[in-house]
Amino acid sequence: GAGGGAQVSVLNISAEAPRRVRTLTHPECKQFTALGFSSDGKFLVTVGGPPDFVMIYWMWMQSKVVASVRIGAEVRRGGVSPP
Repeated sequence: GAGGGAQVSVLNISAEAPRRVRTLTHPECKQFTALGFSSDGKFLVTVGGPPDFVMIYWMWMQSKVVASVRIGAEVRRGGVSPP
C-alpha cells in the first residue's frame, strides 16, 4: 500500500474464479523478491529487496510474522524445509 510496505497476496486458484484469500504486508520491505510455501501450506517465507533483504517467516492464514531476520544479501528463490 501507499507507504505501508511490500504486499504479497495469496490466491485460491483451485476455485472456478480465482479469489484472494489473504494479503500480507510488511512495513520494513519495499518489495518482495522471493517467496515459498512450506510443504503443508501453513507457512510462507518471503524475502524483501534492497537495502536490507529481510527474510520473513509467516503463519500466513493468521497474517502473523513468526520470525524475521535481515540477511543482507539478494535472494531470488525462497523455500521452507522441512515444513
